[in-house]
Amino acid sequence: MQAGGPDSAAVSEAPSSGSDDSDCEAMPEPDADEALTEEWARELLMADGIVAPNEVRVESRAGVAGALSRVLAVTVRFEAGGERHALPLVVKLPPRDPFGRLFVAEAQFDTREILFYTEMVPALNRLAEEALGPGCGLPVPRCVKARLPGE
Repeated sequence: MQAGGPDSAAVSEAPSSGSDDSDCEAMPEPDADEALTEEWARELLMADGIVAPNEVRVESRAGVAGALSRVLAVTVRFEAGGERHALPLVVKLPPRDPFGRLFVAEAQFDTREILFYTEMVPALNRLAEEALGPGCGLPVPRCVKARLPGE
């Protein structure tokens, strides 16, 4: 795994983000929408155990652009097993600004955040469920996919 970089990305399941009740305006995010394709959504769904999703549609809503990242509210709508589903997601991308990208890469903010969601949260959830019982994990969005450069 290469530490940090301009090509890192993370996708988290977030029940309230990107829903029809969201306060975000439905506007495409320039250059990010190019990566959020039907093929990307199919791969994401299949990796999450959803077999042969039909009629996949990706909707992106305007998000927040900060110094350390860009955040988009995305809803993947699909049909599987004859039923329609909507999977609201938060997609976090590196900043557009070259200096911001370099800063994030050098400080390894993306690496640390991805490791938190992919390693620490599952371990903490196991501990919480052992101590408190099944279904008593942390109220933290589940990381569906995370990628660092070179992966």
